[in-house]
Amino acid sequence: LIRLACQVQEREIGVEVTLSVTNAWLRTSRFREALSLAESVVEALGEDHRLLHQIARAEAVLGQAARALKHYAQARALCPPDDVTQKGA
Repeated sequence: LIRLACQVQEREIGVEVTLSVTNAWLRTSRFREALSLAESVVEALGEDHRLLHQIARAEAVLGQAARALKHYAQARALCPPDDVTQKGA
C-alpha cells in the first residue's frame, strides 16, 4: 500500500500508513527498518513533519544524535501551528 501510494503520489495515504508501520516498528525495536521506510517515503512524497519526527526518533536510538536533532528541528519547523500533538512531542 505504501509503495502504491508513493507511485501515484497519494501523499496523505502514504504518510498515514507509513506512520502506522513505523510506530509499530519503533515500539518493537526495529529502528533501522523504521528509519529506512520513513526516509524512502520522504524521498518519494516530500518532507512531512510527522515522518521527520519518526526519522529523528529512530536516529536518536541508533546513536545518531546530530542527525536526530536536525530532523527534530525540521519536523518542528514544518509542523502546522494547530497540530498541538506534534508540536509538544
